[in-house]
Amino acid sequence: MASYDAAEVRRPAEGLVRLVLIVTGVLVCASLFAYPPNGGPDRADRPGGEDPQGGLTSKRADETQDPWPDEEVPYIITEWERAEFKSLSSPQQREQFIQKFWDRRNPDPGSSTNKFRDEYYRRVAYVKQRFHYLDPTTKDDRSRIYIQFGPPAKIEFPQRRSGHAGPGASKQNDASAPVERWTYLFIEGIGQNVDVDFVDPTGSGERQVVVDPVTLIDHTPSAANNTANH
Repeated sequence: MASYDAAEVRRPAEGLVRLVLIVTGVLVCASLFAYPPNGGPDRADRPGGEDPQGGLTSKRADETQDPWPDEEVPYIITEWERAEFKSLSSPQQREQFIQKFWDRRNPDPGSSTNKFRDEYYRRVAYVKQRFHYLDPTTKDDRSRIYIQFGPPAKIEFPQRRSGHAGPGASKQNDASAPVERWTYLFIEGIGQNVDVDFVDPTGSGERQVVVDPVTLIDHTPSAANNTANH
């Protein structure tokens, strides 16, 4: 009968145990790298950029800051509209907001054309060509006034300004500075024959409004009735 050495029998068994331990260790390490504890530093890299602890990551939050109000309609959007747009979280919601924004201003509701929007973009095209509209390196108030009130009935270049600057006057209040005067036949909330003066005290070519018509608009009910009867 053949005899067996107990040590020789144990060697294959010990080798198998070592192999099992090595494989187990590799699997444990791999799982730790794939799913770090406590939502480790790779949370922002998960699909969709979402943080399971609550909300979007900082990268996705930046992407939600749509520049449409500041780049497209900075002079005609209201404060409550700006706040509402900022609160929207999806492209679909923002597209719906923009559609409603123009619909509210459409003089012919339900029409396939929007004369207000068409006129607005005509004015934008004009001031981009003439007054460096939204150029971050310049500031010319004629852009905003033209977009808000349209083309003036008359433009003059008197030698100097006349009269007192009054409320709403800008800091550029040098009566000796060259003047460009725009005359509007009527501005709702202000009245008839409204003069808007622009000055260029530094000679840079960028004109600043002396008295901003927006500050003179009367929003009281009686003023609204008077302008409606104009």
